[in-house]
Amino acid sequence: MATSLIRSRAMIARTVDRHAWEEIADGALVQEDGVIVATGTYDALKARYPNVTVLGSGKEILLPGFVNGHHHIGLTPVQLGSPDMPLELWFITRLVSRGLNLYLDTLYSAFEMIGSGITTVQHIHGWLPGSLSEVEARANDIIRAYEDIGMRVSYCFAIRDQNRLIYQADEEFVAGLPAELKEPMKRWFERFKMTLEDGMDMFRHLHTNHHKKPRVKIQLAPANLHWCSDKALAVLSETSKTYDVPMHMHLNETAYQKGIRLAARQMHCARIYRPFRHARPAPDAWARGVAQREGHRPAGRDQKLCVPQLFVKFPPALGSRRAE
Repeated sequence: MATSLIRSRAMIARTVDRHAWEEIADGALVQEDGVIVATGTYDALKARYPNVTVLGSGKEILLPGFVNGHHHIGLTPVQLGSPDMPLELWFITRLVSRGLNLYLDTLYSAFEMIGSGITTVQHIHGWLPGSLSEVEARANDIIRAYEDIGMRVSYCFAIRDQNRLIYQADEEFVAGLPAELKEPMKRWFERFKMTLEDGMDMFRHLHTNHHKKPRVKIQLAPANLHWCSDKALAVLSETSKTYDVPMHMHLNETAYQKGIRLAARQMHCARIYRPFRHARPAPDAWARGVAQREGHRPAGRDQKLCVPQLFVKFPPALGSRRAE
């Protein structure tokens, strides 16, 4: 990438707090191969770099790149024929989703993000059919797409090892179906061959191959507490400590998930929360759901990747009510 000087009428250098920011009038920056090497006023930088190509007319507002803190896919489910519905019903509509070239799908979403000013993305790779080698190949396709387009990416594969379709053990769910649906549903579950151990092996492979790259980080992702067994949560927590990587997770996205009586009865959530009670606090965990909707915001940033971190806040009901 060529060196260039980008000028503006006003450059927003950084935020100070929710109501204040640092601004440089007639601001500019110099980038070399996609890395900002100098900031200041246009006149000062033009004097230092007289032969560098200038981009901008000096009438623009220049902002830092935005961060997409939670991203899954390129083409939306609606575009692929799955209507927008409550989460629990929406999962069923996704059973017949068409397969996509994930490299191209990721490029498509990257084009949209860059067009919106986003330069860094937290990509949470959802549940996919196939073996470890097949799923890992798709993960590498996604990472390669971000590398090819030049975005920073924090990649994590969502680990889930129980209750994969409804809030009930997979075997119990299949056993309770009408006879004509049992075998088709059983075959559907059998397509997903990744075990917990496979998921952790894939994390280690990806971490070894990508984590030292300047624009790629590999993280961990418990898909959600009710989708992870006690063992999975304990393994993820320990791996997070061992590799010093954050965790990104969904947290109580619907009223059904939030209900402590339902959780305790069907998924023993009061028990499976325990491994995380001893996990390290932020920046080691990053939750999406109730915590964000209740207004909790990052206390700091990972300066190398600029991905905001967020304290995990568990629903008060889990601490104040006994599982029944």
